[in-house]
Amino acid sequence: MKIKLSKYIYFDSLLKKFEQKGFKNELKDFMNDEIAKSSRKYIRDGRVSPALEPITIKTRKNKGPEPLLDTGALARSIKPTKKGIKYLDYGNFHRQGDGVPRREFISIRANSAEKNKITSKVARRLAKLIKQNVGKK
Repeated sequence: MKIKLSKYIYFDSLLKKFEQKGFKNELKDFMNDEIAKSSRKYIRDGRVSPALEPITIKTRKNKGPEPLLDTGALARSIKPTKKGIKYLDYGNFHRQGDGVPRREFISIRANSAEKNKITSKVARRLAKLIKQNVGKK
């Protein structure tokens, strides 16, 4: 049985295009944006754990039981940057458990399903970029 190729794949050309067109930065920006959106939703949906202590719930301004969502300032502050994700400084105290219970709110660190969802989106974006540029010199 003979296999006939009707299309060539120029990997060197493809890699050069990825470098020239900034696809690496495009993918990083896309991933950072997805992580920021997912993390904001993770907080707003009340998925951060551990749960608040009953005494904390009683003293909150807005009386909601969701951790890290009393004023919504932390969730609103989560933004993508060229280097990664930024958020209000006090978020680090919660992520590290410094003086407060440790509460991871960056979704890909806190939840494997969120990590898989974002990884799949990035993989689809990469596949689309490859498909658009494969076979072109």
